[in-house]
Amino acid sequence: MSGLVLLLALPGCASVKVSIPGLSAKTEDPLEARHTERMALVEATEALDARAPKARSRSETLSRLLLGDYGAAAQKDAEAYVAALGETPAEALPAVMRDVDAALEEARRVARAGLSASEALTPIPADISLLEGAITDVGRCRSLYADALDTLREAGAPVAKDDIRQVKAAFSQTMADIGNAADRVAERLKEPAAPQLAGQGGRGDAAY
Repeated sequence: MSGLVLLLALPGCASVKVSIPGLSAKTEDPLEARHTERMALVEATEALDARAPKARSRSETLSRLLLGDYGAAAQKDAEAYVAALGETPAEALPAVMRDVDAALEEARRVARAGLSASEALTPIPADISLLEGAITDVGRCRSLYADALDTLREAGAPVAKDDIRQVKAAFSQTMADIGNAADRVAERLKEPAAPQLAGQGGRGDAAY
């Protein structure tokens, strides 16, 4: 498959900039900034979840594993996905690659939002749960699209094995980027709380 170009590294992530009184004419409300960061992460993970293949129930997963046909079931999912395109293998390939690109963009959006959340003034534990769920979603996307491309290759579409490896690598890299963001949030949560500022109650009031 000629012309397949996949970006394997996460694009630069914008950090949260906080204005400091006295150094800037305009200050940024920390609560408003945190709300914006939080909503960006929530919206990104929801968009990714909507695009990712739906997970099987826990009981079905265990049953498939016990029967030893989990891989066969995943392959059937890929075949059904390709068949739903209603085109010949060669014609279906561009549609699959458009879905791959869209899923990767959604995943990278989560990674960027996760990094912003990790640099926020007040990260929260729920951010980690959102990011971990996103990693699972990306993993399902990787499995579906890799299997779909393999199905198309076997049906005669111009797909090389190296193309499939690149797709899997792109999803794996993005999973690692999201995991890195989750780790950063976890590290921030371990940091001691900032000391209370004078004038906000407690003994600090006595100093002024």
